[in-house]
Amino acid sequence: MDKKNKDVLHHVNHTHREFDKETMKKIWQMGLARYYEVAIDEVDMENWTIKGEPMEDITINSIREVVRALKG
Repeated sequence: MDKKNKDVLHHVNHTHREFDKETMKKIWQMGLARYYEVAIDEVDMENWTIKGEPMEDITINSIREVVRALKG
């Protein structure tokens, strides 16, 4: 994961302190799965890949899109 993606993920983690790190990871894994329209187990949060392919750059705007996907 490049520095930009780590910075964004760091920002997300600090804006949701009421959740522990593993819960946040699961929430984002679900949101990314919906956003990219793939199965949850195809989203690898450790290696930042989807179906083995690197995720496109995650930005603040795409985080908003993932949040919208989470809300359904």
